[in-house]
Amino acid sequence: MPSFLRSIAVTVDEPDPGHFYWVLLEAQGPGDDFRLLHSAPRGTDSYEHALQGGMNALRTLYETHELGPRREALDEEENPSGWTPLV
Repeated sequence: MPSFLRSIAVTVDEPDPGHFYWVLLEAQGPGDDFRLLHSAPRGTDSYEHALQGGMNALRTLYETHELGPRREALDEEENPSGWTPLV
């Protein structure tokens, strides 16, 4: 079965002034809304620290830097990216 790059976004939320939290969001395929995947258990004092924390959390989701976070296809025809490979 083929595998696909997961559609994961890193963002930073500031629910209270000066308290920043990283958030990982994931969409399952084309047209799907992004949903909460993981978030920081506690806030930091800066946007940059929160962003770095989010990137570090994202890095725990993959084994190799060359391929990034992936998931296995459910069947041979599935293409969750929505892209059609060039022939």
